[in-house]
Amino acid sequence: MSELVNKTAIITGGGSGIGRAISESFAAAGAAVAIFDLDEAAAEDTLAAIRGARASAIFCRCDVSDHDSVTAAVTAAKGAFCKIDILVNNAGIANIGTATSTNESDFDLVMRVNVKGVYLCLQAVLPELIAAGGGVVLNMSSIAAITGLKDRFAYSASKGAVNTMTLSLAADYLKDNIRCNAICPARVHTPFVDGYLARNYPDNRDEMFAKLSAVQPVGRMARPDEIAKLALYLCSDDASYITGQSFNIDGGYLNLRNLNSIPNVYHLMKIPLSYLLTAGLLFAGINLKAEDSVHEFKVKNIEGKDVDLSEYKGKVLLIVNVASQCGATKQYDPLQALYKKYEDKGLVILGFPANNFGGQEPGSDKEIAEFCSSKYSVDFPMFSKVSVKGDDKAPLFTYLTGAGNPDKQGDIGWNFEKFLVGKDGKLIRRFATKIDPADEDLVAAVETALAQ
Repeated sequence: MSELVNKTAIITGGGSGIGRAISESFAAAGAAVAIFDLDEAAAEDTLAAIRGARASAIFCRCDVSDHDSVTAAVTAAKGAFCKIDILVNNAGIANIGTATSTNESDFDLVMRVNVKGVYLCLQAVLPELIAAGGGVVLNMSSIAAITGLKDRFAYSASKGAVNTMTLSLAADYLKDNIRCNAICPARVHTPFVDGYLARNYPDNRDEMFAKLSAVQPVGRMARPDEIAKLALYLCSDDASYITGQSFNIDGGYLNLRNLNSIPNVYHLMKIPLSYLLTAGLLFAGINLKAEDSVHEFKVKNIEGKDVDLSEYKGKVLLIVNVASQCGATKQYDPLQALYKKYEDKGLVILGFPANNFGGQEPGSDKEIAEFCSSKYSVDFPMFSKVSVKGDDKAPLFTYLTGAGNPDKQGDIGWNFEKFLVGKDGKLIRRFATKIDPADEDLVAAVETALAQ
């Protein structure tokens, strides 16, 4: 194992998640550790674990986005340990949103913590490293900095900045014997992930955890200690030849995630020629089937029971992503009225609660069902809460917003978007949040679909 004997390390965000794993790993390798964090309880818990192993550590309350707070924390660390050898810029926050759905205050907050926070810590610590004759800076970035991830506009921009700062720092301070590298993880199983699932998917946390894990080709999320092992190596003398690099630790996400969609030609060669000709795979190219109808999907209703949407063949569907605490929640009334007016003629409205926008659907399926029934007398079919955008987007909404519907594709922008589906299960029209269910154009489109 790499060693950090007689080294002093500052680890921002060192109280929980990846930061805690790095703090404990560095302490076990012989370093004196200064944990910079705003969460005193988490930091104290980490300190207790480190001191229980008879290693040296202190806690410095620090808001990395505030100049005076950073200066005071670095001064305290220097006073406690007399020197600083390593800075790990790990503190950061996440944000979900596109360029249009991310509000200015959220964008500014992400930049203050994830970008300015790195800058302020560098300004305070670099003079100490130079005075000590050299040292190491390690920045925690993300694969969001180097690949296109949906709904991560501000977060991706901030981590892109971290990667470029890493390169600039490595170039500027090479002469001072200071190395700088970055780690770019994919999804890591931390308390943040558990909290996100508990808030947004209280009724199907295990199912959503499995979906998030399956995004990585290895079939799981990384463990914090796996990130910490790479951090330990990069900050030790074993990595003295490495600087100016960003290391992806992603379970194969960047290079291997499409393997399952590529046919194994070797196995195809073993299939009898007659079968290949019948399947249309030979000479005509390989035709990979994708869903081309809403009727091909299976979902869970709000009571948790499986529903095959093929049950709605011959019906006209209006599929809506709903929320209970939104300015558009009042649209439940005209939706219910539309349903009752045309139910006998073959219209079915399907409501899918989603918490993707502003945390406006935080409740459990049971709470949502009670709300819709008691406040709006909703009796059209309601379904279990899903995600309608991002890496965990439900397959049904991937189809509704995807390239299979070229004139209607694109991410859902807010709650209460409406997808009109014909009797054959094909998408006909898409209506934005601002279009009321009683709108003449929408009603006319419903009537036309029913008449076909």
